[in-house]
Amino acid sequence: MTKDKRTLRIIYLLAAIMLLALLGAAVFVHWIVDVEYLRPKVVETLTRITGHPVTLDEVSLAPTEGFFKLELHNLQIRALSTTEPPILIAKKVQVGITPAFFFADRDDARLEISSLTFTNPQINIVERGDLWLARLIQETVEEGDQRMKQQLGWGLTNLAIDTINIQNGIITLLDWEHAIGRTLVLDRIHASIRSFSVDHASPASLSARFQSVPFTLTGQVGPLPASLDLTAMPVLLNLEAKSTSLLQFVDFFANLSNLFIAHAQAIQLPKDLDIQGARGYFSTLLNGTLGKGLQTRSRLELDKLTLTTRPDKVTGQVFPSRSLPPPDPWDQPDVVQKVAQKQAGIPGDLAIRQKSVFKIEDGHPILNLEECYFYVDGKPILDIKGSLQGMGQNATRDNLVDLTVTTLNSFDFKRLPDPFMPYFAGEMPQGMVQIQGRWPEYLQWNAHLEFSQTELVFPSSPLSVPAVERSVARRAWGKGSGAHPFLSLFHTLGIAKQVGVPLVLDMEMVRDQEGDKEEEWVLKELVLSRPAVPLSETPEYRIRFSGMLQPDTRLEISGKWELSLLKEYLARAVPWNISGIANMEGVVVVDAQDATPLNMGRTIRSLDGQLRVESGRLAGIDFQDFSALIKQEKDILRLSEMEFNTGLGRLDGLMRVDFSSHQPVYQVLFAFAGIALEKLSEASQSGFVGLSPTRQAGKRASSGNVVPPVAVAKPAVPSYPQVEGIAFGQGELRGQLDENWLAEEPFSGSIHLEVEPGRMLGVDGELFLRQPVTPQVIFGQEKMLLQEEELGQEKKAVRESGLSRKAFHWDHLETDLVWSNSTLYFDNLRIKSAGLQLSGIGEWQPSGQQHFELTIQSPLKEPGTLFFAWLEGDAKQILYRPKKGWAE
Repeated sequence: MTKDKRTLRIIYLLAAIMLLALLGAAVFVHWIVDVEYLRPKVVETLTRITGHPVTLDEVSLAPTEGFFKLELHNLQIRALSTTEPPILIAKKVQVGITPAFFFADRDDARLEISSLTFTNPQINIVERGDLWLARLIQETVEEGDQRMKQQLGWGLTNLAIDTINIQNGIITLLDWEHAIGRTLVLDRIHASIRSFSVDHASPASLSARFQSVPFTLTGQVGPLPASLDLTAMPVLLNLEAKSTSLLQFVDFFANLSNLFIAHAQAIQLPKDLDIQGARGYFSTLLNGTLGKGLQTRSRLELDKLTLTTRPDKVTGQVFPSRSLPPPDPWDQPDVVQKVAQKQAGIPGDLAIRQKSVFKIEDGHPILNLEECYFYVDGKPILDIKGSLQGMGQNATRDNLVDLTVTTLNSFDFKRLPDPFMPYFAGEMPQGMVQIQGRWPEYLQWNAHLEFSQTELVFPSSPLSVPAVERSVARRAWGKGSGAHPFLSLFHTLGIAKQVGVPLVLDMEMVRDQEGDKEEEWVLKELVLSRPAVPLSETPEYRIRFSGMLQPDTRLEISGKWELSLLKEYLARAVPWNISGIANMEGVVVVDAQDATPLNMGRTIRSLDGQLRVESGRLAGIDFQDFSALIKQEKDILRLSEMEFNTGLGRLDGLMRVDFSSHQPVYQVLFAFAGIALEKLSEASQSGFVGLSPTRQAGKRASSGNVVPPVAVAKPAVPSYPQVEGIAFGQGELRGQLDENWLAEEPFSGSIHLEVEPGRMLGVDGELFLRQPVTPQVIFGQEKMLLQEEELGQEKKAVRESGLSRKAFHWDHLETDLVWSNSTLYFDNLRIKSAGLQLSGIGEWQPSGQQHFELTIQSPLKEPGTLFFAWLEGDAKQILYRPKKGWAE
């Protein structure tokens, strides 16, 4: 045997002897040293340090776990209140101590801890309403250090622990005032930290689940500052979390943020929203201190993310069931089908990348977002920059907000379920939204958004049925929430803007509440504009809203808009036959039935304004210089001092609309003078200057929903007879409005009409000079229709000779027109034409059938000699004939 081998044997032998000696010493100490005397001392020490009652079942040695290691069994640190759970419950706590402790004098012995291992610990943190988690931990550390100095003579900075381990632990953060909705759980905790001291950084690792989502945390922390200010302790940590349950994964971040913000500001996901997808992954790097700034770089990935609205449990629909008086626009099959088709969004990959600095100054958290990008399928959609300061649970004037959200690329709203649908479709609006201010006292919103590629659909609802509006608003913003006054206004008008129709929104709005002052929402400016089209004559049109929203809603409205373009934005306006640039200004006052800015019960209480149109067209009649005063009080809308020029004359009047019933009722009083009937549009020359009760074409059967644009009809050949002359008169009309606010049949009314001088084209007036013996054609459409002759590729219109060349002239025509059940009656008809005088009565049926009973005095007969005649026919032919049984 060589010398080297003998030396190795001696070393191995000595090592074995030393190991056996140490094991023997440990066993000897375990059997001969009575450690039970430590139990009351440990209980008393922990009670003094924590300030809470402490219980401990047994204290023993655990030599198999390490030399001179104490085991504390069933340790409990109880809360001061008997209604709260214990602060700490640990089945077993292993405390490694130095051997000198066992051989020193028991009264003077100082407990020096070398390691701590908690097995199955359960920690319950009861969060107070005026403290948030970071401040609660800081105060607990400071109070514990102070008690240690008072009771032991040394503090936490003198405590050197080589290793701290947690095995299968659980931490419950419980908000005692909101125990159900705000309980957060961190379980399956396996953690270790080594060489934790005030001299150097300590490696740390942690694996656990937060709200059922597993994550890992690795890196180093420390050294612990002598001031025990946790915000000054450096950290270098990397956190990673992943999950296949995306609903839990998204909820993970909502609950994580709720650790640091107030109850009223807590983030809560909609309860009826399902989140599905392949997987979720999150990683973030933390470097720095909370006092000077903790730099963070994070990335969140959600693969194949799909948002789905849960069907209603009772009806199976995607919105709440309802029992409302008709008409409810949501009862329309096309709306229900559209919502049902879009209750589930289109799957897509969502990623969020952010770089920020988080710090705490004077107890208030500050987050500076240097960059934050949202990606969908690898394409950047949003960029968020700005800062949040002091958004903790203490609402102070230091809670500052300054955020700017800028759109980078388009986003298809089909990816989003209800409640966004059916209100929004197409592409996401492009532009910028900025929020600045001091929460909760003052906030200001500024926005510039272009909605050209966005479809907006707010189904119209009657003004008199606010329950419908509440039902629609609940579907948009959730049960129990409210609807902004603008939402009420949008549903009243029936917003319907298709993709491709230009629309730009510019907004500045503030929320102000200082001290005991009532909360105020002020709309400094909201401008809806249609930009000018380059290289064309189309100007810019805009409408401006401004005023108070809360607590009293009073909005000023002004601007100008091309009336023919309303059909591109308002569902009700699709069938309106109107054009002209309208200049408007007015004030809208909305009822406020509660003290919330999002109020379900708001209805328009009053409207006071003025409308002016320089020139335009209404129902086929051209007009100029239109002006009217608009005033609404509750359910009554009045248009007073209404006047406009048409046909070289003037019309004055007033209109009253009552919206209190299910179907609005209108009444119009008017007077006109000097109107040249031949100057009116040919579209009105059907029958007697548009006064015939023919039905309006192009009325919609739907109730305020989006319909395809109405095709423009080609100009038709004018029907005869046509009336020309200068008209004077006054009258009254009454009737009901349909869902599009258009007059519908039947209606009633009366007009006293005078035309002097005038004529009726296409009527052989010479026949009135003689008493009819046999029926004679006084008007025949077949003789007057325009015919077309083919001349190569050109067409030429020629007029047949005959009745088309005839005309009946008069000096004065006077009659009372009365509408009843869609029939037009001519009462007190009197016509003077040189020496010819006609008088009588007549009627015009909706079918076009007509008849007149006439008494005629002809200049060809002796003065005072009268004879009687009868006119009857339809739109194609009118006969001049004697009436049987009448004598000359």
